[in-house]
Formats: sequence, structure tokens, C-alpha cells
Amino acid sequence: MLILGSFIAQPTVLDLFMMPRIIRESAFYEGMEAGQVKGLVLGDSAYPLRTWLMTPIQAPANPQQEAFYAAHARTRVSVEHCIGVLKRRWHCLHTELRMTPARCSRVVLCCAILHNKAITLGLPNFQDDPVVVEPEINVGPDRVAGHPVAANAVKDRLVANHF
Repeated sequence: MLILGSFIAQPTVLDLFMMPRIIRESAFYEGMEAGQVKGLVLGDSAYPLRTWLMTPIQAPANPQQEAFYAAHARTRVSVEHCIGVLKRRWHCLHTELRMTPARCSRVVLCCAILHNKAITLGLPNFQDDPVVVEPEINVGPDRVAGHPVAANAVKDRLVANHF
């Protein structure tokens, strides 16, 4: 599995689990909030819905919403698989990187680059066990931060136009 794209915002490694601090203090967050960076980020239900951060629909009410939920879950599995592949190849990613956030970003990026080089050289890929990601448990209504009407409108348009 080649890692085809990686967006690691400076000065922090993107870890959505730490959104309250890590992301909010990043140039990536500022760019997304200001509309300077285009695109969408997928987050799990622990994160607030933003116009640029799509969370799963907690209680899909129609086939389109169910399709969105399924696609969101499949994408999450792909991301978890990618992280698992890197962690199996590079043991340093199994633990806390006790470095500055900027250096952590470079370490993760280097691991991805070296992983891809190893693939192109035909070196073994340490995929002993498949990554299994449990489906999310719906814990209640979407958590919405910032501009709830705008964030819900973005999600509704995404579901209506693509699912």
C-alpha cells in the first residue's frame, strides 16, 4: 500500500483527537476556518461538525444518509489501515514522539516517504494482521461548533449531491 498523499500541517502533526488544542493552534485550522484551504476533513463523532470537518450522521434517516454514513466508515477504515501499516513498519510511531510538534511532523512525513521507497524497492511490508476498526456507536446528536447552520448545510449538500 503506497501512501499517496499526506497533509501534515506545520507546526503540528494533525491528530484530530487533540482538536481542541493541536488543530486550533495550527496554520491548517486557520486556513480551513478562513476558507483559504479548500477541501473537507473527515472526523469521527467525538469531534464537532464544522463547515470543513464532516462527522458521521448519528441517526441516518434515509438511504442517502445511510450511504454517507457507510462511505464515512469505509474511509475511516482506510485511514486506520494506513496508520497501522506505518506503525508496523516504523516502531517509533507506536509510542509518543517526545519532540517538538514540527519535528514530529517531519518524522511522520519521513516514515511515509521511506515506506513508499521500501515498496518501490520490493522490501517486505509488515502487514501481519489486518486492521479492524469497530463501527462507531451513535452517541447522540451531532456536536456542532462554530456556525451550526452553515456546517449542517455543508453536510446536507454533500449528502444530497453525492449519495
